[in-house]
Amino acid sequence: MSTAPLTRETFGHEPIDEYEGTPEGDKGATHIVCARCAWWTRWPDVGLYIGVHVPWPCTSAIVLGLVPREEAAQ
Repeated sequence: MSTAPLTRETFGHEPIDEYEGTPEGDKGATHIVCARCAWWTRWPDVGLYIGVHVPWPCTSAIVLGLVPREEAAQ
């Protein structure tokens, strides 16, 4: 199986450390997530709308070939 990306375009699906620049990150914690993908939750009765980033690699990154499928399965 080829590990080369299907396209050079990432469409924003790139790994980022969600804790970088936070107190948790300053203590050495890391949480690698997709810069683009998020799960959204709404509580309209209190006017709250929260997005939580999806862990890396996201499904789109795998489909685009940005991450080898073998690596993603681990």
